Amino acid sequence: RQSDAVLMASADDRDESQAEALLRVYREVVGAFEVFHPSRTTVRVLPSAAFSRHVALDLSLDDELSMASVNPGWDQVSLHAFTLKPKLVSALNRRLEALALHLEGAVSGLSVSNVGAYHSKRLAPRSSKRLAALAVKLEQAVCEAEDDELGPRASSPPALTSLWCNVSRPGAYHGLHDHRGATWSGVYYARVAPAPAGSGLPQSGCLVFRTAI
Repeated sequence: RQSDAVLMASADDRDESQAEALLRVYREVVGAFEVFHPSRTTVRVLPSAAFSRHVALDLSLDDELSMASVNPGWDQVSLHAFTLKPKLVSALNRRLEALALHLEGAVSGLSVSNVGAYHSKRLAPRSSKRLAALAVKLEQAVCEAEDDELGPRASSPPALTSLWCNVSRPGAYHGLHDHRGATWSGVYYARVAPAPAGSGLPQSGCLVFRTAI
């Protein structure tokens, strides 16, 4: 796979200051993934016209841990993380949070993977201006990720088929699950409250992926 900027395959042959800078990018994106050693992970900062930052994480897994044994080609897993441009963030997040809190208080939700958390019913991606603004950014993210994974597209961009909102208050969480039938799945955080001091919850607000069987 080719990319415009491969920033980390190993830090061994780089000067210390650059290695530290790359490790900082790694930790910003990976967060709680301390079990993945940086030397096993390629961090690629990709050019982006639609976002202030697009980072791809290529996780190389040991043969006995990868899904390649049952799904050929899954020996390497890629995650893409996007950061919105600052001028869009504040207004969009405020409106999305208001929508989520309104639905939590006014509309009954679903019981799926959520434990103590509110999970709304499926929402039409363009049923309101705030959802439409989010849908545009999500589709742009998928386009950039597919261009990186598969090369420049020759067909029409993928369409967002559905979305929903979650509200997780202290102590709530979502259990391990998958989105079967989806080509791409993504999460957008409108707000993440820090864990209370002394709570012993260092992973509060973290998104955790299981990439091995």
